[in-house]
Amino acid sequence: MYRRQVLTWLAVGVAIAAVSGLLGGGVLGYRYASNQGEAALAGLQRDHAVASTEASRRALVRYQAETELGGKLAQAVIDQRVQIATLQQQLKRRIPHVTTVYQPTPGAVPVALPRVVLTRGFLRDWNRGFGLPTDDTTTATGRAAPAGTDALAADSWLLGDDLLDSGASLADVLQHAQDYGAWCQRQAVQRDKLIDLAQGHE
Repeated sequence: MYRRQVLTWLAVGVAIAAVSGLLGGGVLGYRYASNQGEAALAGLQRDHAVASTEASRRALVRYQAETELGGKLAQAVIDQRVQIATLQQQLKRRIPHVTTVYQPTPGAVPVALPRVVLTRGFLRDWNRGFGLPTDDTTTATGRAAPAGTDALAADSWLLGDDLLDSGASLADVLQHAQDYGAWCQRQAVQRDKLIDLAQGHE
């Protein structure tokens, strides 16, 4: 009987020790896993912070480069517009010189240019060629063109007053060509700088 009790107590003690060992191991295992998890999380947070800082640095560098490029291109547009305006002023000063007199032969004394008659048809076609509005309201017969009808297609391609003097001079035509040329040059400068800016972003 005594021996049975000892064995029973011994079995109970072994069971308690086993349970205690399991509980202790479980607690230690939990703490170990928890510490490992916290360390891994801290590592991820550090990596994320480093990556975020690097991404911000790269974005700032790119922003500064694009801002600098934009500033340079804007200044180039301004400089070229000034050059275009200066050229236009020089050309406009030459208009009277090249539209009022001419030399019949090299070295001859300049004489007055004969008046060049620019017809209304010439002026209409000139404006139409530049996409400008015209006063095409009559047909070749002198009747008003029907509403919504292209005057060129109505009755004939000739208008009733096509051959009348428009009153425009060579100087007017040359000034218009210079103004339009300056506009074209400004558009080309802007186009080229926008292309440069787009290529700078790539």
